[in-house]
Amino acid sequence: MIEITSESQLLAMIEGNGPVDLFLFKHSVHCPTSSDAFSEFKAFAENHPDVDCAYIDLFAHRNVSGFLEKVSKIKHESPQLIQYYEGNAIWTTSHGAITQQAIESHKHQTS
Repeated sequence: MIEITSESQLLAMIEGNGPVDLFLFKHSVHCPTSSDAFSEFKAFAENHPDVDCAYIDLFAHRNVSGFLEKVSKIKHESPQLIQYYEGNAIWTTSHGAITQQAIESHKHQTS
């Protein structure tokens, strides 16, 4: 799992995303709900090394979160998970709905 720390890094990940899932997690490090969701996200990432998973620390990199809202055209929530596929945001969920099972159900199958 990669921590995204700059707008250019975020853009490169999105633009470089082909027919592979990219899940971006927006994490509020001081929020218990976000910590629970982040645990679910990390567990998913550990079980799926074939999937690109990244996160943004909202306190350390608020500008990157704002940039993601702008490029994805998805209203900011926290915690929030956005799925990209072939360079397009195709799914989002937030708060307690961020579970391993929910992410798994949206993951594209790899050959």
